[in-house]
Amino acid sequence: MRKHDRYVLWTYVATFFAVLFFFTLIVVVIDLADAAGKFARQWGSVKEAGYQPWVLLGEYYATMLPFIWMRILPFVVAIAAAFSLARLSKHHELVALVLTGVSLRRVVLPILVAGLVVAGSMAAAQAAILSPASQRHAFLKRVLEKRSPNRVTKVPHFHDPSGARLAMDAYLPLDRRMESVWVSLWAPEGLVETRWYPELAWSAEDAG
Repeated sequence: MRKHDRYVLWTYVATFFAVLFFFTLIVVVIDLADAAGKFARQWGSVKEAGYQPWVLLGEYYATMLPFIWMRILPFVVAIAAAFSLARLSKHHELVALVLTGVSLRRVVLPILVAGLVVAGSMAAAQAAILSPASQRHAFLKRVLEKRSPNRVTKVPHFHDPSGARLAMDAYLPLDRRMESVWVSLWAPEGLVETRWYPELAWSAEDAG
């Protein structure tokens, strides 16, 4: 990597993070303005449930960031590239590079490489980050908005592709717990086994 490559790359990286921060801030502020009323109404309930509201709110937006970035990164890459080249042109640095024998294709090469790195990072994050972040974000949203009561008694039966059926007397979403659970296992010839559990609780460590 030559000296002018490092300079162009640094200009692009600085512009990229500035644009990313600007658009992320806009999305978060708009979402917060829309949801502030709902969160405020449930503030006391969240504290009574044993949570720290400000901690939950910070984690709520932290788990939202990967989804915001997945949406805006393609635009940020293009906008940052345009702003970087415009900045180089404004200060006559682009003309100076071309006059010294550096082709325009060679000038924009660091920007293209940086764009490919961002695209690769997005593909890697799709599998490694989005799934756990999505689950945690959905849980935090339910706690902060308290969209359902802490105890749901009218729970429908659930079936999996094999035909097994799950039924329960009550579901506690804030505790992620089921009470009086019936599991019926089926085979092509009919009912195989029925199991009853007084309680089933979600384990974050075992993910089950």
